[in-house]
Amino acid sequence: MFFIDRLDLDRHLQKLRDDLESRGGISDDLRGWSWNKDSRVKPLSELKLPVSEVTHRYCPTYRDIYLKRILHIKAPPTLKTIRGIAYHEVFHEANLKVKQFIYASKIISGGELLNEYMPKLDDYVSEIINRSEKRTVKLKDEERGILKRECYVLYRYLLIQAAARIDSTLSKFKYANQESIASEVVPALSERKVDGSLVGFSKELSVDLYTPFNAIADLKTGETRDFHRHILAAYALAIEASERIAVDFGMIIYVKVDLDRYVPYFDLDCFIIGDELRIEAIEFRNKSFEILTLGKDPGKPAVCPDYCPYYTHCNPSIVAQKILEHG
Repeated sequence: MFFIDRLDLDRHLQKLRDDLESRGGISDDLRGWSWNKDSRVKPLSELKLPVSEVTHRYCPTYRDIYLKRILHIKAPPTLKTIRGIAYHEVFHEANLKVKQFIYASKIISGGELLNEYMPKLDDYVSEIINRSEKRTVKLKDEERGILKRECYVLYRYLLIQAAARIDSTLSKFKYANQESIASEVVPALSERKVDGSLVGFSKELSVDLYTPFNAIADLKTGETRDFHRHILAAYALAIEASERIAVDFGMIIYVKVDLDRYVPYFDLDCFIIGDELRIEAIEFRNKSFEILTLGKDPGKPAVCPDYCPYYTHCNPSIVAQKILEHG
């Protein structure tokens, strides 16, 4: 997408290709397309689970899987949850509007894109917040105000970057047509629906960004977690199984909005989706299947991470004490 520096991305990927070659590549029996062979990728159960449930290893004992799937207890949505949904909506909608502008208009300056969309930006953001709340829970007024400001800053930034990229393209290529402008401004990065059922995941998975560089990417709005790379390892297995296309590299794009400076920050984590990550993602999947097959409460871990969605459910006395201490 237009917020990623193309040259910076190329440098990252070239380094990863060199590293992958020095490693000797990725084991064929850990590719998704080996799902129907006697390999480690082959599912041990007919169960199908969303990648997020399998790989979001907040709980070391997998009690979250038990609570959701066996006891049917839903984790309460948080501001972080709604923020993630809203940010994804902003990226998707900004990408769509930039494409619509390029293909629907004459070959004109990116400044016209800003003239077209900026006056309506507050309405766009309000609608995104409304949609996000409908999928989760209604926010408190203060929380809603903060999230609206964040989404406004992010949306505005994306439009400004796209407008600058349009002008840069027009200045560089005198005879550029709409197709060539679109390819320069909005590179071949797009959300992709993937069938993960062949490797034990849900039939309809959504990969945030699928690229033509044997790489996939995921947008994250929260803190860095060790298991984030495993999410892309699971997606890689699903794509390889359903499409027989090698997926060697992953990119996690961490997004944060600074309301003091009114700009977003992007941190890019690029890595090889190698054997170790694949094995660990498969182990997550198999352990999840085991929890569901046995149907027994695995119990709480020795220490519950306070960022686990089920922390309040599993630790009501600790939460109650904290509330008392803080008045």
